[in-house]
Amino acid sequence: MAASAGPPQVALGSTVSTDDRLLRGGLQLPLADSGGDLLLLNLEGAGSLAGNGWSAQAGPAWRHALSEHLMLGGYGFAAYDRSAAGSRFVTVSPGLELLAPRWQLSANLYLPVGQRTRMTGTASWAGESGDSSYTSFSGHQQYDRMIAPVDEIGTGADLVGSLRLGGRHDLGLRLGGYRFTPRTEARNGAVAGLQAEIVPGLSAALDYGYDSVDRNRIGLTLSFRFGGAPAAATPAPDWRRRPVQHNIAAFDTANAVPVSHLTAPVSDPLPYRDNIWFFDPAGTAYDPAAGTAACSYAQPCSSLDAATTAGIAALAAGSGARDAPALYLRPGTYSLPAGSFIQLYGGQSLLGRTASYAGAATGGDRPLLLAGSILIAGADGNGGNRLENLVLRNNGSLFPAAIIAADAGRLTFAGLTVGGGGTSPADPPYLAGLNLSGATSASLSGVSIAVGNGGDTALPVATGIRLTGTAGLTISGSSISATASGDGNRGAFAILGTLAGGGSLVVQDSSLAAAASGTADAGAFDIYLDGPGGGTVSVTASRLGAILAGENGFGAANLVDASVAGNSIAIANSDLVATATGTGASAGSLALGGDATATVTASRLTASHSGSGDSQGVTQVQIQDNVQVTITGSTLHASDSSTNGRAFVNSLSAAGNSRLTVLDSVIVNEGSSATQSGSTIVTSLDDAQVTVRGSSLATTFAGGPEITEPSGAVPLWSLGRSAITVQDSAILATAGNALTVPDPLEAEDASRITITGSTLRAVQSFGNRLDTPLAAIVAADMASVTLTNTALLQGLSGPSTDGLGAIQALGSATVRLTGGVLALDNAGSPAGAAALPTVAATAYENAAIALQGVQIQLTGGSTAVSQSFGNGQVTVAD
Repeated sequence: MAASAGPPQVALGSTVSTDDRLLRGGLQLPLADSGGDLLLLNLEGAGSLAGNGWSAQAGPAWRHALSEHLMLGGYGFAAYDRSAAGSRFVTVSPGLELLAPRWQLSANLYLPVGQRTRMTGTASWAGESGDSSYTSFSGHQQYDRMIAPVDEIGTGADLVGSLRLGGRHDLGLRLGGYRFTPRTEARNGAVAGLQAEIVPGLSAALDYGYDSVDRNRIGLTLSFRFGGAPAAATPAPDWRRRPVQHNIAAFDTANAVPVSHLTAPVSDPLPYRDNIWFFDPAGTAYDPAAGTAACSYAQPCSSLDAATTAGIAALAAGSGARDAPALYLRPGTYSLPAGSFIQLYGGQSLLGRTASYAGAATGGDRPLLLAGSILIAGADGNGGNRLENLVLRNNGSLFPAAIIAADAGRLTFAGLTVGGGGTSPADPPYLAGLNLSGATSASLSGVSIAVGNGGDTALPVATGIRLTGTAGLTISGSSISATASGDGNRGAFAILGTLAGGGSLVVQDSSLAAAASGTADAGAFDIYLDGPGGGTVSVTASRLGAILAGENGFGAANLVDASVAGNSIAIANSDLVATATGTGASAGSLALGGDATATVTASRLTASHSGSGDSQGVTQVQIQDNVQVTITGSTLHASDSSTNGRAFVNSLSAAGNSRLTVLDSVIVNEGSSATQSGSTIVTSLDDAQVTVRGSSLATTFAGGPEITEPSGAVPLWSLGRSAITVQDSAILATAGNALTVPDPLEAEDASRITITGSTLRAVQSFGNRLDTPLAAIVAADMASVTLTNTALLQGLSGPSTDGLGAIQALGSATVRLTGGVLALDNAGSPAGAAALPTVAATAYENAAIALQGVQIQLTGGSTAVSQSFGNGQVTVAD
């Protein structure tokens, strides 16, 4: 061989592929060149800019001239790969090639050295990951394999050919195919590409690939090549130094060979759990004499009753089993005689399984249990009792609940449907779904409970879940409903009970519904808590719906806390809807007492009532007795459409030294057209304190037949030494007929209202037949009202029998306005001598009104800034 081998050749490039961004580099060192034989050393590397791994490889190549325009070559590479997950692999790759000035044909083998599979994460049981293909059974044992995320490579080969078409940009084509056979799924694919030289030394290549694992792939590569010795006499310059063709299967990745990312078994079959007892409706009756041979995988039992579970408990206690007893139920119907029940002992679980027992039953394949009740008592034992993937229906019995647990420790309910059976007194449904008492903690996931009284009004209340001193209850992704029908029924409660100190109720991504119908029913409540209190309640991303239909019903409410000590309540991102229909009924979202605390965040509260005759109407949020509530970023809507009677609509009511804060919320209140009614947004009394910031409050009477007695649309009403503070908010009062008073603000009984940076608007478009001037602010009985930098706007556009006044103060009350605007528009006043008064401020009976720096705008009627009677005093200053 000649001593001169020529200069090295360097290639640098970047690839943009379907899933990655790569940098590539290569160095070709000629070691010897005799003219007929060429010996080269190749160094190559690639790395992912997205952190998806890298590779480095090196190897010699020998090329021998068969003729002036044909060479035969052999080469080999040793490659080191690091995957995106950090796995390390080593491969060796021998190859052969035929090389001509305008074409090149290469064949390569890829042989892994050392480990072909590496774990990239934590191993877990296949069955727990939803893969039951590795599950098997023997006797009372279940076997499974561990699986884990792994990276894997395999032996492979490829064949690739390229053709140089020449021309101005030296166009080239390449086509190749490959096959790799890792331990799991084989990878077969093909690649086609087009290459062109943009300028000498700079080229671009576009490749498209498809394989059986990664499907469609595309890569665009720009590369810069320099060095080497051009052979000007040959048809294609420097064709003998053309790069080796290999690694075609990984053209769009930073690795030298394809790395499969998958989940695979990493163990032989291992004991997963023991103490399993198998059941099949077509099996054999439980035989106590059979001992542990009974209810085995080979001989499943058909009878599922209290005697069977007691026998299993006795056998399991002396078996030395690692796990608590689990009763695996094949799909089918397990029917118990009327009046019978199933009792679960320490740690026993009822689990609905597929026909092979390998997986959890779902949907219509879940086993159906026709039973009076399932009783769970005593300590939880080996990990707690579980009821999963079952359907429970009443078999005609009258038990207190479908599931009764007392001092049962930790319980788990999942994929469970309770109820949906009988619908009449002759065929009773479950009256209650779960009855949890004592030291019992339970979680519900994917559970549906539907219970009711079946129209039998002699039965107790219909209750989805009843709590008595429960340590904790978590409801997730579930639906709980209770229905009571018939005149004089005892009511419907989705959840009813007590939370002892430290107890908790968590409802998330779930639906609670209560419905009661019939005359003089006892009401419908989604959550009703009483007893000592001192627990916590959390409602998140859920819907609570209470519906009452009937005359003189008790009411419909979403959440009532009547505990002695109150509970800590948090409601977020939820919908609360309460609806009442009928005379004497009422509807509300929250009713809290007894030192309770509550937060309502980013939620919607809707309460409505309709009917004929006198009704309690709507009080959407009612708090008393030292309760503290904060409402943030929420929407409240209260309405009453009653006719021919008395009804009252109140969005927020605070009493008894309670504290209520409303932040960044919208509250809309729509009053009825009843004979006499009132519509208020905030009612504060008995030393309560209410704060409103950054919110919008609007109350209106929607119209309808004209009432015959006066009524009020009053957004803010304070009395009984209470206080209301409003900042940066908008308040609107709208009258719907000529006997409605739109008063944005009323203060009496030594109460205080302070408003800053807000807007108060009163609108009356139906005229005024009250024989007294309309007023936007009314202060009486030693009340105090202060407005700072606030706009007070009032308009009357219909015919009027009296005037329009912005402020009325009496009974030693004081009103002070500083800055802001006071604007009255008495468009309904007659003109000329019949003009009615339009007065900014009127003081009666030792009351005092002070206007300082207020822009006063009076339009229509006979205008006057102030008037006073009975030692009243009005002071106006710039």
